[in-house]
Amino acid sequence: MAARLVGEGRWPYRDFFLPQVPLLPAVFATVFAVLGRSWLVARAFSGVLAVAMGWLVYRETLSATRRRGAGVFAAALFALNGWTIGWLTIVKGYGLAALFLLLGVWLVGSAVRRKDETDRYAVAQIVAAGVAVGLAASARLYAVLVMPAVALYLASRLGFGRASLRRLGLYTLGSVLGLVPALVCFMRAPSAFVFDTLLYHAVREYGQDSLLGTVGAKLPAVLKTMGLDPYATYGERQWMAFAIVAVLAAAARIRWPNTRTSPALLVALVLVAASLLPNPFQPQYLCMVVPFFAIEAGRLLGTILDGVEQKPRLWALGAAAAAMAYLVYNGWVGLQDRHRFVRTGVSVDGVESIERTSRWQIRTVETVARAIDEQHIAVGASWWPGYFVSSKTAIVVDLANDFGFRAASVLPPEERRRLHIVTHPEVAEMIVQRQPRLFVEGNWASYPTALTIPLHRYHLRATVENVKVWTAD
Repeated sequence: MAARLVGEGRWPYRDFFLPQVPLLPAVFATVFAVLGRSWLVARAFSGVLAVAMGWLVYRETLSATRRRGAGVFAAALFALNGWTIGWLTIVKGYGLAALFLLLGVWLVGSAVRRKDETDRYAVAQIVAAGVAVGLAASARLYAVLVMPAVALYLASRLGFGRASLRRLGLYTLGSVLGLVPALVCFMRAPSAFVFDTLLYHAVREYGQDSLLGTVGAKLPAVLKTMGLDPYATYGERQWMAFAIVAVLAAAARIRWPNTRTSPALLVALVLVAASLLPNPFQPQYLCMVVPFFAIEAGRLLGTILDGVEQKPRLWALGAAAAAMAYLVYNGWVGLQDRHRFVRTGVSVDGVESIERTSRWQIRTVETVARAIDEQHIAVGASWWPGYFVSSKTAIVVDLANDFGFRAASVLPPEERRRLHIVTHPEVAEMIVQRQPRLFVEGNWASYPTALTIPLHRYHLRATVENVKVWTAD
């Protein structure tokens, strides 16, 4: 919905509430302007981003190992992983941020692996890497922690000579350029930007009492997500298996040190730490680590094959067989998660069970959008704004992001109006006043408020799955 509003000329934070940094809606607004505005277009473009991530996983692994087989192995692990299927192909900031981080890792790795300090192409790569990492932070706020980590990596590999310091300066300049989307929005509405992207997460109604929370409160969910809980799912154990492979890759490079460098492991570690900071912790935060673990798995295979080159051929065959066995295991687990994300919805945040899957399908949402347009009313409202993404009907701007409800109760009225946030009682008053004249009762509808819609001379015009479209004369 934010992408639609941006495409209509509205500014995030100043004109509507947005609890994330602004690059994702800006990118999708551009895509909508070119290809048309619909959930199908958005989801297809997200799939294209995932394909680009797989290509970058392959390229960085190939560059770091000089083995095409290792690159294909890493890309296959990434493509078959359940976390990739479930979280990096959806219309959220994870995929876009991970793509820019991967681009930054590939560019930095390629530049460092070039030996000539006067190589102009390597210098251009470092600048572009800074831009990519900065753009990642403009798509997912905690990716900003990767910026200094990559700078430290460059310093450790290039040293502190004049040419190296110049490269660090160029990387920093590129990073600042990548942050321009966020900086421009901050300048347009400083206080709203700070609240929406940062302070909101400390006051939203999840029971937390601080921005970062406590270790004790987060630990059970973190352990389960990492596969360290007796009740962890196959997919959660798959993440831990990936992490173990990354550790083995680092150990193998100690055993066989003459390997080419890559910042992938460092970025993965920073992302793991950054993913644990938000309160409350959500399992999907760790999905951005997966492509970097895949690179490490490819590097492990390349390192082992390099290390056993002088050994009997049986050693290399054993390494290849172990890699294939792990790839099959990874694919089997990924298939289970694909079924969960695509078909059953079991334990998927917001869907939860197979009985609720149809209400979240694109086909259902697009049908509701057409039903909205058939009412020929200029402005409508809903507790879930997704119905208005492809609709020609505008949405009440204060309802353009349903996450605002989660902070509304702790904000004074003047602050809510400035931030474009409303409370559930204020929505009830909209219904009483019959403004707007169109209400959509569906996903995330608040009860008993929604039950009062027909009591105030709204008439049922259409029903699609769990959704009811109401209009007032």
